[in-house]
Amino acid sequence: MLPHERIAAELAAERARGIAEHGYGPEHDDALPDDALGRAAATLAFCSTHSPERQRDLVPSNAWGLMIALWPKGWGARFKSEGQRQDLLRAGALLIAAIERLDRAAAADAAASTPES
Repeated sequence: MLPHERIAAELAAERARGIAEHGYGPEHDDALPDDALGRAAATLAFCSTHSPERQRDLVPSNAWGLMIALWPKGWGARFKSEGQRQDLLRAGALLIAAIERLDRAAAADAAASTPES
């Protein structure tokens, strides 16, 4: 298996884990504000660019304020970093969920605009 294939499988597994363990499937995702999944993914991806040592340095900085501002409202005051690689996998799974949501909305719009025969 090529590296990108292994990583794609890990992303799919992380998405499936979120659905199986936390119930973060289509119904859950569709009930969220439009920007929530993308904002959470962006926050985790940004956080992953900082080592644990650098994350401690973020707390008093403008970068920390950006992460707090990006994190979706109502998702708790803070997120917990699980390490650079895992944060990127979580961000990727959230992006997959966001794209799935866009695709479902587009399909619903297309179905609604198709005249019945």
